Amino acid sequence: MSSLNENKSGATSPKTVDTNKWDVYEYDNSDDYKQKYNELSVTFYFDTDVTKEKSVKEIAKFLNDSEYQYSVDMFTLGYKDTE
Repeated sequence: MSSLNENKSGATSPKTVDTNKWDVYEYDNSDDYKQKYNELSVTFYFDTDVTKEKSVKEIAKFLNDSEYQYSVDMFTLGYKDTE
């Protein structure tokens, strides 16, 4: 697996990210009284041999010590050649 500082997509760690370079879609849901928080969706990429359980544990290491609330919602299985 690639390191946190530089991954296969070319993204870098939060310490070096220029947020002006990201094309982040902004959805305005401010008229919905049930929307209590701002939300940011982020995708983490793992090699296809990494399990859902391991990926959640790895990401939780970074997020558990943060001040932010978070949820883990979906794990997508990547293509594996069966031949």
